[in-house]
Amino acid sequence: MDTWSRRMEVRTGETDVVYEVDLGAPLSFEIANWPKGQREYLRFAVLLPESHLPENPSLRPHARLGRTMRFEGLDPDETYTLRVVGMDDGTCFVGSGIVPGPDVRRIRLVPGRTIRGQLLLPPGHEKPSVTASSGLDGVSGTVDERGAFEIRGLPDGEWRVKARASGPDGTWSMGEVFVEAGDEVGILLEEHDG
Repeated sequence: MDTWSRRMEVRTGETDVVYEVDLGAPLSFEIANWPKGQREYLRFAVLLPESHLPENPSLRPHARLGRTMRFEGLDPDETYTLRVVGMDDGTCFVGSGIVPGPDVRRIRLVPGRTIRGQLLLPPGHEKPSVTASSGLDGVSGTVDERGAFEIRGLPDGEWRVKARASGPDGTWSMGEVFVEAGDEVGILLEEHDG
């Protein structure tokens, strides 16, 4: 396994202290079908260890979104799952069993699935929003004036779909369901006090 470390020396008066800091293994991806001339193309990319979810989601590996992404500080003995969702074209990529290493891997985004449905709002509630989440990542959808919604570019699997709307006098409404990518569903939003 290719790992890398940095040697750090600290001079403190009469003694020198040497620390060996293990910075983990790298993992790099290049998107083979990145649209020509496009600067931004991705909604998100998430890399998750397969043996466990991190206790603190903010500690999961991050990379700058771009044609090439590099994750660093990974456990060289762990396998990872990568999820990538395209911006507005409904494309995605999911790969699992990925082992860190120095080579750049080429991936290709493919058409994802769409969750469609209808939001049923209480009277007077407006500005609905809808989001699908699976694990630590989420994808926002679009909602029209009649409450019909669509969330595009989802990898296969179960998704938690949450909807929310604003009501009169500081009230709000919310509803959620669990569905498979590609399903159609109705979501009843229940009113709550602000």
